[in-house]
Amino acid sequence: MNMFQHSTRVWVGAALLAVTAVASQGLEVKTLGGGPTPGNLGRAGSQNGNTLMQAKFNQPYGIAVKADGGLVIADRKNSRLREVFLPGDDDFSVTTTFASKVPLPVGVVVDQDGMIYSVNERDGTVRIFNQVGTLLQTFGGLSKPTAIAVDG
Repeated sequence: MNMFQHSTRVWVGAALLAVTAVASQGLEVKTLGGGPTPGNLGRAGSQNGNTLMQAKFNQPYGIAVKADGGLVIADRKNSRLREVFLPGDDDFSVTTTFASKVPLPVGVVVDQDGMIYSVNERDGTVRIFNQVGTLLQTFGGLSKPTAIAVDG
């Protein structure tokens, strides 16, 4: 499938993620942040800082894991891609804005080279960013995309 002029294949559409827990292992679910915080009881918002105590999101829709364990989150209603450093470390985890003015991002993925792809509902585009958030390419023509995946 050579849909885009890039070395990585991209598929956009509905995705199903199945998670299976091995019976002998427990599944741990932890809140990283984004809910009511001290001094700001609203559930949704757009705030960077300590992920557990300060960060706010507004409809986080998609999530990708980077090679270093950090997270990239498609923060849909804030039209941003957000990055979480040291997720799960309540004291040192920090959330920052990776890219702003991304039109309703609903999916995000990181390829083996660290390039970050977002698929965007509002304008039906796929945007490719480098590791520091510089927009490299935009491809359009999609109709109400919901997810994105890349192959190795």
